Amino acid sequence: MTIPKNIQAEALKLALKKQTTILLDVRTDAEYTHEHIPGSYHIPLDAIAEHKQALANSKQPVTFICRSGKRATEACKIVKAAGLKNATILDGGVQAWTAANGETIKSNKWSLERQVRAVAGLFVVTSVVLAFTVHPSWALVGGAVGAGLLFSGVTDTCGMALLLARMPWNQSRVTNTHAEIARIKSR
Repeated sequence: MTIPKNIQAEALKLALKKQTTILLDVRTDAEYTHEHIPGSYHIPLDAIAEHKQALANSKQPVTFICRSGKRATEACKIVKAAGLKNATILDGGVQAWTAANGETIKSNKWSLERQVRAVAGLFVVTSVVLAFTVHPSWALVGGAVGAGLLFSGVTDTCGMALLLARMPWNQSRVTNTHAEIARIKSR
């Protein structure tokens, strides 16, 4: 299978003005709710395989979007394997889009990344205080959090973010995947 091609943020802006592509955001509900490109459809990566055939039948080209490009590439490969002919990936994801001054819709809720930093910091500070006041072995908690952050940086995956994404306060927008598919089909 061919590797999907990337589209730069500036080129995508032009394509959107001409309405020549469908934007499909594959991030989690929490990430999408926090910030997304106006007019984008939202189907989380974990729901793509279930709907790959419906997406593959899209009459228009589809541009896959995530935070940085990794999950979008994964989603694009799944749908291309099902027969989608014309697909691209936003190079650098939403991060590149905002860096290119692309318009986004933002909520006032904390982003998942901000939540991870706050929780990690809380664990480290608490473990240091407990190590000094209760027992030195509490320092291991801070070490474990540091090791988790190091692993996250090296692998570009974050177990804490996956866990936090499932918390009730991050479930404010339940994706109606079937409705999103129907909207895509109608274009």
